[in-house]
Amino acid sequence: MTLSLAPPPAAAAGTKHPSALEHAILCRFDALLKAENAQDLPATRALFRDSEDTLFVGKTPPGAADNWGGFWGEEATTQISALWHAGGFAIAERASPRVTRLGHGVAQLYAPVSIRVAYAGQSGKPRPFLLILDWVRKRGIWKIASDIAIPAG
Repeated sequence: MTLSLAPPPAAAAGTKHPSALEHAILCRFDALLKAENAQDLPATRALFRDSEDTLFVGKTPPGAADNWGGFWGEEATTQISALWHAGGFAIAERASPRVTRLGHGVAQLYAPVSIRVAYAGQSGKPRPFLLILDWVRKRGIWKIASDIAIPAG
C-alpha cells in the first residue's frame, strides 16, 4: 500500500490552484495522516477540537450493543482512537481529497481512503472507506469537529 501524505503537487498549466482554504485543510489532513500512521495519539488528539460536541464515528469496542457508533467528546474520541491504534491502525488515500467551504470558519474534507486495523474482530486487511471530516477554525487554527468513516466496500 502506497501512502500519499502530501497535499496535491503544484497545479499543472491550465488546472486549478488550491485556494488558501484548501491548502490549509489539506496540510492539516496531511498532519492527521502522519500522526495516525505513527500511532501518535497526542499529535492526533491535538488536531481535534477540544469540545464535548466533537464527534467520531467508527467501529464500537467488542461487546457493544451496536457494530458501529458515534463517540462524543474529547475523552471518548481519544479512548476509541487509542483502541484503534492498539490494533495496528494505518490509513492511506485512495484518491485525492476534496475540500468544501460550508461557511465562515467551517469546511468539510471528503477523502476516499483505505484503513487497516485489527480491532474489534477486524482482519487487519486494508478496506475502503469514505472519510468525511468537518473542520472549524478557532483563533486561526483549523480543528476537526467530526470524523466520520463510512465503509465503502
